[in-house]
Amino acid sequence: MACFPLVPFSNRIADATFDWAGRRVDLPRNFPPEPHAIHGQGWEGAWSVESRTATGIVLTFDWPGGDWPGGDWPWPYQARQAIALDGETLSVDLSVTNRSAGPMPAGLGLHPQFPRPPGTRIRFEAAGYWQSDDRQLPVSLDPVPADLDFPNGQVLDGVTIDNCFAGWGRTARIDWPDGVWMALTAGAACGHLVLYVPSGEQYLSVEPVTHANNAIHLAAGGRSDTGLTVLQPGQTLSMTARFQTGSS
Repeated sequence: MACFPLVPFSNRIADATFDWAGRRVDLPRNFPPEPHAIHGQGWEGAWSVESRTATGIVLTFDWPGGDWPGGDWPWPYQARQAIALDGETLSVDLSVTNRSAGPMPAGLGLHPQFPRPPGTRIRFEAAGYWQSDDRQLPVSLDPVPADLDFPNGQVLDGVTIDNCFAGWGRTARIDWPDGVWMALTAGAACGHLVLYVPSGEQYLSVEPVTHANNAIHLAAGGRSDTGLTVLQPGQTLSMTARFQTGSS
């Protein structure tokens, strides 16, 4: 099990490059053999402890802007995680603040991973489903396929998926065959959910995120439903997620 932060963007940026305000931004291809940039700097960077208690910790990550090994993210920013445990509930509050002198594209997400023994079931509701091409990039927002019966609970045996969902209800639940369950509740900023169930592996990821995969390129192409945020200097984007466990 794991949960790493996605900052200052979630999932893929196509071909690890994009144009912004007349500038070409080249990023490292940090998930070979994919040709894309994925998940930003925060999941691979070193975080500092701001404060901690017996049941919680606050971590910060400062990106100075400029060179990034193999590429460039020109905007300085600070990311912050507040992680707390209250009984059977784990809370994660994640934010990013634009420290640059100009507008910065931004997004956030969490990438929790859970065991997936046979009989694992997931349940959530969503209004749309981003169809992906063979490069794992979204090409259209469509109704959720009828064979993905997530509202009523779908057993994940034999399921392979790596897609982003839009307009989800901001709640999801995993039920394991031994009677243990986990309920995820995300805040209003998380308008998208990525479900990753890789073939041949015994885990899954249920990722509350603020924008669609490859949102920068989708928005540049004229889409207004990607969830991409543009932070002005000094502005902050925040998200929350709660993970509650129990047994039936």
